[in-house]
Amino acid sequence: MLTRLCVLAFAFLLVACSSADSPEAQIRAIVAEVAAAAEARQTRSIAAHISPSYADLRGHDKASLVNLVRATLLRGGSLVILTDIQSIALITERLAEAKVSVRFNEIDVRRLGLASERYTFIVQFERNGTKWQVVAARWATGDDDPR
Repeated sequence: MLTRLCVLAFAFLLVACSSADSPEAQIRAIVAEVAAAAEARQTRSIAAHISPSYADLRGHDKASLVNLVRATLLRGGSLVILTDIQSIALITERLAEAKVSVRFNEIDVRRLGLASERYTFIVQFERNGTKWQVVAARWATGDDDPR
């Protein structure tokens, strides 16, 4: 019983000592919000986290990225997304980069099937005032490093 109390107290201290306003905490919250929005198939909620100046090496701007997300989410079945933030680096006060491993599990009840895909994302965030937004991203399947 004492061990459980010590563990709970330690966990409480970690949470209490971490600032919810820190860039890392804000970026972690965005990743969680985007994953939840994707599970709920809420493209607009995802788009709200993408900067109007978004551009990536695959030639996507914000509009084409949102269309890609929309087309991906139109597939049937229940979607469960598991994220693992491997690192967050604050490059400057206004620029950060996160490496995130994401597993997409799609359950199709009609076909009694489970499809699972894993991707690794490198996402760049830029702070506009107090709000962080995605300005670029690279991704690859599996554990491969995105190019």
